[in-house]
Amino acid sequence: MRFACALVLAGFTVVSSSHAETSQEKAAISLAERAAKHIHAVGIPVACKDFADPTKGYIDGELYVYIQDLKAKMICHPTNARLNGKDLLELKDADDKPFNKEMLEVLKRGRSGWVSYRWVHPVSKTIQPKKTYVMAIDGVMLGVGIYTK
Repeated sequence: MRFACALVLAGFTVVSSSHAETSQEKAAISLAERAAKHIHAVGIPVACKDFADPTKGYIDGELYVYIQDLKAKMICHPTNARLNGKDLLELKDADDKPFNKEMLEVLKRGRSGWVSYRWVHPVSKTIQPKKTYVMAIDGVMLGVGIYTK
Protein backbone atom coordinates (compact mmCIF):
# COMPACT_ATOMS: atom_id res chain seq x y z
CA MET A 1 0.00 0.00 0.00
CA ARG A 2 2.80 2.42 0.88
CA PHE A 3 4.47 1.67 -2.45
CA ALA A 4 1.22 2.39 -4.33
CA CYS A 5 0.81 5.70 -2.47
CA ALA A 6 4.40 6.62 -3.25
CA LEU A 7 3.82 5.91 -6.94
CA VAL A 8 0.68 8.04 -6.96
CA LEU A 9 2.48 10.91 -5.22
CA ALA A 10 5.42 10.60 -7.61
CA GLY A 11 2.98 10.75 -10.51
CA PHE A 12 1.43 13.94 -9.16
CA THR A 13 4.89 15.46 -8.79
CA VAL A 14 5.81 14.64 -12.39
CA VAL A 15 2.48 15.90 -13.74
CA SER A 16 2.71 19.05 -11.65
CA SER A 17 6.27 19.72 -12.80
CA SER A 18 5.51 19.13 -16.47
CA HIS A 19 2.38 21.29 -16.23
CA ALA A 20 4.45 24.20 -14.91
CA GLU A 21 6.80 23.83 -17.85
CA THR A 22 3.85 23.69 -20.23
CA SER A 23 2.57 26.93 -18.71
CA GLN A 24 5.95 28.55 -19.40
CA GLU A 25 5.86 27.30 -22.97
CA LYS A 26 2.33 28.60 -23.45
CA ALA A 27 3.33 32.00 -22.07
CA ALA A 28 6.33 32.18 -24.43
CA ILE A 29 4.25 31.19 -27.46
CA SER A 30 1.53 33.66 -26.51
CA LEU A 31 4.07 36.48 -26.17
CA ALA A 32 5.64 35.56 -29.53
CA GLU A 33 2.26 35.53 -31.27
CA ARG A 34 1.32 38.89 -29.73
CA ALA A 35 4.70 40.32 -30.80
CA ALA A 36 4.19 39.00 -34.35
CA LYS A 37 0.84 40.79 -34.57
CA HIS A 38 2.51 43.95 -33.31
CA ILE A 39 5.23 43.69 -35.98
CA HIS A 40 2.53 43.36 -38.65
CA ALA A 41 0.72 46.41 -37.25
CA VAL A 42 3.62 48.84 -36.73
CA GLY A 43 6.65 47.41 -38.56
CA ILE A 44 9.96 46.15 -37.22
CA PRO A 45 11.63 49.47 -36.22
CA VAL A 46 8.71 50.60 -34.04
CA ALA A 47 8.17 47.08 -32.69
CA CYS A 48 11.83 46.91 -31.62
CA LYS A 49 11.43 50.10 -29.59
CA ASP A 50 8.25 48.74 -28.02
CA PHE A 51 9.85 45.37 -27.22
CA ALA A 52 12.57 47.21 -25.23
CA ASP A 53 10.09 49.39 -23.31
CA PRO A 54 9.04 47.62 -20.09
CA THR A 55 5.77 49.58 -20.03
CA LYS A 56 4.61 48.15 -23.39
CA GLY A 57 4.05 44.59 -22.12
CA TYR A 58 6.67 42.72 -24.12
CA ILE A 59 9.01 42.15 -21.17
CA ASP A 60 7.47 39.93 -18.52
CA GLY A 61 9.94 38.70 -15.90
CA GLU A 62 12.34 36.38 -17.74
CA LEU A 63 10.25 36.55 -20.92
CA TYR A 64 11.14 39.02 -23.64
CA VAL A 65 11.04 39.22 -27.42
CA TYR A 66 14.08 39.57 -29.65
CA ILE A 67 14.45 39.72 -33.43
CA GLN A 68 17.25 38.40 -35.67
CA ASP A 69 17.50 38.37 -39.43
CA LEU A 70 17.54 35.02 -41.22
CA LYS A 71 21.33 34.89 -41.05
CA ALA A 72 21.29 35.24 -37.22
CA LYS A 73 22.28 38.90 -37.13
CA MET A 74 20.62 40.51 -34.10
CA ILE A 75 18.20 43.24 -35.12
CA CYS A 76 16.97 44.06 -31.64
CA HIS A 77 17.48 42.59 -28.19
CA PRO A 78 15.52 44.39 -25.47
CA THR A 79 17.72 43.48 -22.49
CA ASN A 80 21.17 43.56 -24.09
CA ALA A 81 21.44 46.32 -26.70
CA ARG A 82 25.16 45.51 -27.16
CA LEU A 83 24.04 42.49 -29.21
CA ASN A 84 22.18 44.63 -31.74
CA GLY A 85 23.84 44.46 -35.14
CA LYS A 86 26.06 41.48 -34.19
CA ASP A 87 26.34 38.34 -36.29
CA LEU A 88 25.44 35.51 -33.92
CA LEU A 89 25.38 32.60 -36.36
CA GLU A 90 28.46 30.96 -34.82
CA LEU A 91 27.52 31.72 -31.20
CA LYS A 92 27.62 28.54 -29.10
CA ASP A 93 26.11 27.60 -25.76
CA ALA A 94 27.89 26.15 -22.71
CA ASP A 95 28.00 22.73 -24.42
CA ASP A 96 29.50 24.13 -27.65
CA LYS A 97 26.15 23.85 -29.45
CA PRO A 98 25.60 26.41 -32.26
CA PHE A 99 22.02 27.09 -31.20
CA ASN A 100 21.36 29.98 -33.60
CA LYS A 101 22.12 27.67 -36.52
CA GLU A 102 19.63 25.20 -35.08
CA MET A 103 17.02 27.96 -34.74
CA LEU A 104 17.40 28.79 -38.42
CA GLU A 105 17.09 25.08 -39.29
CA VAL A 106 13.84 24.93 -37.31
CA LEU A 107 12.50 27.80 -39.41
CA LYS A 108 13.55 26.06 -42.64
CA ARG A 109 11.53 22.98 -41.62
CA GLY A 110 8.46 25.00 -40.66
CA ARG A 111 7.30 28.43 -39.55
CA SER A 112 8.04 27.92 -35.84
CA GLY A 113 9.44 25.61 -33.18
CA TRP A 114 11.55 25.14 -30.06
CA VAL A 115 15.33 24.94 -29.65
CA SER A 116 16.92 23.78 -26.38
CA TYR A 117 20.36 24.85 -25.19
CA ARG A 118 22.22 25.86 -22.00
CA TRP A 119 22.74 29.53 -21.23
CA VAL A 120 23.68 31.84 -18.37
CA HIS A 121 20.64 32.82 -16.32
CA PRO A 122 20.56 36.63 -16.01
CA VAL A 123 19.75 36.64 -12.29
CA SER A 124 21.56 33.62 -10.84
CA LYS A 125 24.52 33.92 -13.27
CA THR A 126 24.60 30.11 -13.46
CA ILE A 127 24.36 28.04 -16.63
CA GLN A 128 20.87 26.61 -16.91
CA PRO A 129 18.76 24.77 -19.47
CA LYS A 130 16.89 27.15 -21.75
CA LYS A 131 14.40 26.72 -24.58
CA THR A 132 13.58 29.37 -27.14
CA TYR A 133 10.47 29.46 -29.26
CA VAL A 134 11.28 30.88 -32.68
CA MET A 135 9.00 31.88 -35.50
CA ALA A 136 9.50 33.38 -38.94
CA ILE A 137 7.68 36.63 -39.60
CA ASP A 138 8.15 39.27 -42.28
CA GLY A 139 11.58 37.92 -43.27
CA VAL A 140 12.99 37.82 -39.74
CA MET A 141 13.22 35.40 -36.83
CA LEU A 142 11.33 36.34 -33.68
CA GLY A 143 12.34 34.55 -30.46
CA VAL A 144 11.09 34.19 -26.88
CA GLY A 145 13.06 32.02 -24.45
CA ILE A 146 12.34 30.31 -21.14
CA TYR A 147 14.64 28.84 -18.53
CA THR A 148 13.48 25.31 -17.79
CA LYS A 149 15.25 24.61 -14.50
